[in-house]
Amino acid sequence: MLLTQLARLTGLHLRPVSLHIETDGELGPAIRLCDVPELRLRLGQFLLDLVDQHQRSWFGQSCGQCGNSCRRPEILLREQEILPIQMQLGITESQFRQTYLDPAGTWNAGDGLIHPTSEGACPFLQGTGPDPNTTACSIYEIRPRSCREFQSNQSFCRKDPAQLLEDLTDCWVRPDFITVFRKGGGQHQMATPAQLWQSLGEALSSTPKPADRRVSGVVDALCELLDQEMVKIDLDYDYSKVLGRIHAMLRQVASMMQSDEDLDQKIELAWNRYRHFQALLSGDVGPTAQPEALPVRQPQSWTRLRLIEEELCIDGSLRLPALPGQAFLETLLGLAHEELQLALRQPDPPCYMCGECCRHFVVEIHPSDITRLSRHLEISAQEFVERYTSPARFGWNLQDRVLNKVAVPTYSKKLLELSLVGEQGDQQCVFLERRQDGLFYCQVHSHKPQVCRGFEPTHSLCRHTNQRENAGRQAERLHWVEITADAVRVETHQGPLLLNRCDYPDLQVAACQLEEAVASRLSG
Repeated sequence: MLLTQLARLTGLHLRPVSLHIETDGELGPAIRLCDVPELRLRLGQFLLDLVDQHQRSWFGQSCGQCGNSCRRPEILLREQEILPIQMQLGITESQFRQTYLDPAGTWNAGDGLIHPTSEGACPFLQGTGPDPNTTACSIYEIRPRSCREFQSNQSFCRKDPAQLLEDLTDCWVRPDFITVFRKGGGQHQMATPAQLWQSLGEALSSTPKPADRRVSGVVDALCELLDQEMVKIDLDYDYSKVLGRIHAMLRQVASMMQSDEDLDQKIELAWNRYRHFQALLSGDVGPTAQPEALPVRQPQSWTRLRLIEEELCIDGSLRLPALPGQAFLETLLGLAHEELQLALRQPDPPCYMCGECCRHFVVEIHPSDITRLSRHLEISAQEFVERYTSPARFGWNLQDRVLNKVAVPTYSKKLLELSLVGEQGDQQCVFLERRQDGLFYCQVHSHKPQVCRGFEPTHSLCRHTNQRENAGRQAERLHWVEITADAVRVETHQGPLLLNRCDYPDLQVAACQLEEAVASRLSG
């Protein structure tokens, strides 16, 4: 059990995806909420009740977009505030007053009260889509001062506790007080009800310890190793060391194995990938095709070509615009040359749109994400939840959801190749799509969830070390490229690099084709 003696319990530290149990003043290790699902439900309901109980005192400045403040009587509009609104509406001041204002009775005769609709709402109140529970102001940027200064802690204000919970970062529960910490550094405190403390202690005492997560970690590492080796498989390479590592990892899994149904699918996936890897090594793949003969470079009347961003220069004098140098440039940028690829890499880690994060990770979204995405897709929040999500299992917010994944073919990890790898399927986020350029795009990128916005392309999953990068981004790091009879000189931000044409067959072919195009242009 997580807690053997209730008397030893001195505190409970809750975070969005984990908890720490404090016994005798010492804080225990982190426990993932997803590993204790029944306890997660108990703690999640406690937190929702807590923020709901204190929504006006703790979250007075958080607007729930219920629209009730826009249904209050006598919304005052000052005379100087009329002009920007009437201009946005494209009407005269007299037309605006006649349509939207009643006499205010203030000491300024030019002031007015906004005339409500037949439903008793401000005429500038509008729904934000099919969901009737969320509203917005159509003149929000130029709304009256009486609306700007309104405090959303009135008795008629309605807030969603699940969205308020998104503002919390930590919650400490102790026998005498509860402290919650908010984003930005704020905090609130209240006395701990004795009954609550007793019920939480009983819940901890009745919760069994979660299974050892080391097994899952080893299986994950095994799958990643197999993925990496299958991407760059070479039948002439001695894989004895790789196979030794795989067998060692399998033995480690066997030694730690316990009865855990959640691991069945993971282990089955690892075995399937291992079998596929063995099939590749057994020679089931076809023989490597013989390379074609390289083209012979014809003598030219010039000694060097220099490609600059917008033109091509011949021997430092003659300049030709708009020549077909793009194919040569793409070949150059795609070379498997470690120094060249390092020089062309952006200083800040960019996203290479490989889609690995959208396949590997479980994307658990918050209620605010659901609201934003449903508005973007012009469907109700309920319809979005039913169509695109499944129940969450990681965080403390019980209204969180997990974005569904769909089955897709498994492609080569080389970004610009669409070749299939075996017959096994893969899964990816329902909003991820792969286009003809071989890269992966998010269909809701402008409105994507917060967890996706916070992801940085520095993870080991990101394909940025051994794969061809986006040519347009790499080209930004070039100063110029010079082609001579025997070599190609590349001038980058990190200095010059000299590549022998004969060492890179693809580069030789592309250089000869470019030289032929230049000769054709000059003769024509």
